[in-house]
Amino acid sequence: MSRLLSYDDIAWQVSEDRAQSWLDNLHDTNRYVAIKDFILEHRGGIPIRFKPVVGGSNISFRLIYNDTSSVILRIPIPGLSVLPNEKVQYEVATMQWLKKNTSIPVPSVLHWGISEHNPLQLGPYILMEFIEHDKTLGDRLRDPGLTANDRPRLNPDISTQDLSFHYRQVAEIYLQLVRTPMPNIGSFIGTRGRPYKTWTLTGRPLSIH
Repeated sequence: MSRLLSYDDIAWQVSEDRAQSWLDNLHDTNRYVAIKDFILEHRGGIPIRFKPVVGGSNISFRLIYNDTSSVILRIPIPGLSVLPNEKVQYEVATMQWLKKNTSIPVPSVLHWGISEHNPLQLGPYILMEFIEHDKTLGDRLRDPGLTANDRPRLNPDISTQDLSFHYRQVAEIYLQLVRTPMPNIGSFIGTRGRPYKTWTLTGRPLSIH
């Protein structure tokens, strides 16, 4: 039988406290204006709405323009993201590889950088286009009677037609990925150009439970 490390409540609380302190210091008008101006430097237009969204281990700042298009500045949250500089470099390379080699809908990366290249001094970042969507796959499949704290469960009333539609979409994504076999397990590293023109699978894997 495999053994798992004991759950460390103290370490978890320290991480959450660090993340919350960082988020509390982040939310002020001057900071928001600086973030908005930084986004406009790399993607011009007439902004009409600025919307911060916290999800998973990142915070995203969505800027919506008067033509209904929008972009997102995505930043890992300290305390919740492991090795954020490395993580962002791998994510950018992976997104650009997917966009070049598949038809999987992936947002275009407009600009990105590691911590020392961020003039906002907020850590590594990715500025990308926002792909408009109605709901996430989880929202479409999840039992609507559950609360936010409940473990996800498939909606027992979902129709076979809806379920088949979503499964076909996921299957199409997996089929595209398996048709390009990889030489080893790892993370993509961009090797030429910005955006990258070539990639190697030489980065170590960064996994979460």
